[in-house]
This record gives sequence, C-alpha cells and structure tokens, in this order.
Amino acid sequence: MTMTKDCERLLQIKNIDWLKRDHQLMEMVTVYLSEYTTSHNFGIYCALIPSSDIEKVLSNLSWDLSIGNGLPGAVIYNKDGKQSVEYLRFGDDNGVEPLILMRDFYGIRDDYIELSEEFRLFHKLYHDRKTDQYIKIDNSGNEHLIAIIQPNCAQIRLKELRQFLAIKEMHLSIQFDYREHSEYSLEDLGLTEGSEDKRNGLMCWMRYCGKSGGICSYNAFSRLLGKKLISPLPKSKSEFWGFADELKKKYIDFIIGVNDKGEEVIHSSSPATLANNFGANPEEPHYLTPVQFRKQVLDKYYQQPRGAYAEKFVMNFV
Repeated sequence: MTMTKDCERLLQIKNIDWLKRDHQLMEMVTVYLSEYTTSHNFGIYCALIPSSDIEKVLSNLSWDLSIGNGLPGAVIYNKDGKQSVEYLRFGDDNGVEPLILMRDFYGIRDDYIELSEEFRLFHKLYHDRKTDQYIKIDNSGNEHLIAIIQPNCAQIRLKELRQFLAIKEMHLSIQFDYREHSEYSLEDLGLTEGSEDKRNGLMCWMRYCGKSGGICSYNAFSRLLGKKLISPLPKSKSEFWGFADELKKKYIDFIIGVNDKGEEVIHSSSPATLANNFGANPEEPHYLTPVQFRKQVLDKYYQQPRGAYAEKFVMNFV
C-alpha cells in the first residue's frame, strides 16, 4: 500500500465514518465480528445495557461485556461473619445482559455463536439450521429474514432489535476494537504517537497511534476502541401485545363484476362496507358475493401448504 492509504487507515477515517452512520430501520446491523487480515484486526461484540445507565456506559471506553461472559454464575457474600451465595443469571449483577453468546467446549466440540433465547422467543423466530438464519413469519404467512449467524459474523435486523429494546427498557451497546497495522513508521506517515478521545451523541471512542517496534514487519499501528449505543423504539411501536398500538386491519379490494360500460367493479372486503343477513349496508354488495382474482394469488399456499397462513378474506372465493 502507498503511504497515503496507510496514513488514512491508521487514522481509522473510514472505520469511524462506518460506525457513526445512521442505520436504516430495515437494515441488518453487525452485532458480532471477528475479522483478521494481514493489515488489520477488527472486533465487534454487543451488550444489552439498562437505559438508565447510558451516561455511565458512555463515560468510559471499556467494554461492558467481554466475549465469553454473560453466562450463569454465582457470587459469594460475607456479611457479619456469615457467608451466603447468590445465583446470577448472567454472571454479574450490573444489569448488563448478552444478546450474542459464544459457546466454547474446550476444543472437544466445535465452538458456535448462539442468539439469545429471549430474543428468539420474543419474535417467535424460526431457526433454519442449514443456513443458520432466523426467520420471522407474519400473520399473512410472509417470511422475513431477521438474523444471520456466521462463524465470524452475526447480523440482526434493526427494526426487531429496537422493538426488543423497547420492551426491555434497554439500549444495545455495539462495542468495537479496530486495529490497523503499517510497514511504514509514524514519521514516514506524518503521524504523531498518542491518543485522542471523542464523544458524539450515543457514541464514544478513543484512537491511538503507536510504534510497533518492527514486530511482525510492522512499524506502526493504530487502535480504535469504543462503543455505540442503539436506542429502543417507543413501546407503542414494538408490535408486542399489551404495549403496542392496535394495528389497523387491512382489507383487500376484489373485482366483483363488470358494469354496463364494461368496466370492472372493485369493492373492499372490509366487513364495515358490506351487506350481511342482518340488514347492514343494504345498498352494498353482500359479504358472500363471488370475487375474481388471479390464480397466482394461491401459488404460495400450494408451494408451502404448511408454512403459510391462509388469509382470512371476508368474501368467498369462486
């Protein structure tokens, strides 16, 4: 690489911009990353943080949950000469919880990444074990990709993350540790040894440039250490029963006939706009009016007779 490119890498400009960017609600967010190349080492790990602890979390750069932690544990207290033991669901009593768990079996069995059981059950996710993807099936039988787990990377869709955070009254801390290396010296690159700390909204980081002393042919390096918090959605937008706004039902329009001008007559299937056997809406079409639709509408039910839910149309099909 040229000295100009190495200088940009050690300043971590692209990495900072990538971490600072605003995520779109339907975007997949990286919550775990372990990436090693000849020029850099990138690490990301996440933690669920009580919303009441935001300022405390952002007041220091240390990770609030290290890889491998977040498992059940116990603590021993000594008070007034008496010893007592307390079980801790996540191994600590600081309120921090894991979203991603690193399962380690001492080399006897393969390690793997596990998605929080609570998150899976919260969204009723289906786990495709062949692809290690997590799918959410909505009331209309549509499938939505929510999480992708790979050996060195895990991603979760932001919408479902923020819905989960809303009910948990927590923030998600995306903790990062990026290291860049260069064969050029700091002097060659025009850089000065030292560090700087920064805070921007819900993100804080430290960038340090230093000398490698020729270790592994590298003469300079930089480290970007910090965390970025993702905030929850309002509870009313969580789509979780008891907290969310009641969703308005959507009704499909159907072709119910042809008028005198040869034009198709289209009408809503909403019960509020249809006639019935009890005198409602007498001037409107009856709720048992035959409807017309393309055969392709039923294709997904023929292809997935077990996986898809049947839409509950008010009008009968013929």
